[in-house]
Amino acid sequence: MKTGQAGLALIKKHEGCRLVAYLDATGTPTIGWGHTGNVSLGNTVTQAQADALLVQDLAECEQTINDSGVTLNQNQFDAMVSLLYNCGTGVFHNFTALIQAKNWQGVTLKMSKYTISKGLQLTELVNRRAEEIDLFNTKNTMQTIDYVILTLWLILGALIAYKIFN
Repeated sequence: MKTGQAGLALIKKHEGCRLVAYLDATGTPTIGWGHTGNVSLGNTVTQAQADALLVQDLAECEQTINDSGVTLNQNQFDAMVSLLYNCGTGVFHNFTALIQAKNWQGVTLKMSKYTISKGLQLTELVNRRAEEIDLFNTKNTMQTIDYVILTLWLILGALIAYKIFN
């Protein structure tokens, strides 16, 4: 799977884009859309470079989830990508058993715990986790549409069968 528009919008909203390196809330040198790899204060990037770094960083998060073999809908996938983008791909192993068991309440409860960075609970992380959990719990629109279409086909089939046999 790839990150969808909802996931991308969530990440961009919370990361923001800064073309000059800065120290994030935990003192980590950061640039672009929250990129932290090989960044030093004083570094600059163009918007195109920031966007390319975002795609590169997203790919690592996506690969971590995809390689795990778990099954998620698009909104669940996007929410997990946002979490991994923010917390690092190393935290995903804490979720795989819960996802495999389809323990969605357990997954979201665990997600809500990732609000502390370097010993400090950050309001921004509390807010971000709440939005990720909301997205995780949002029914996938295509699944809902598919269900409605299937239901309509079943009703139509029943009506046709009724007409044929009555």
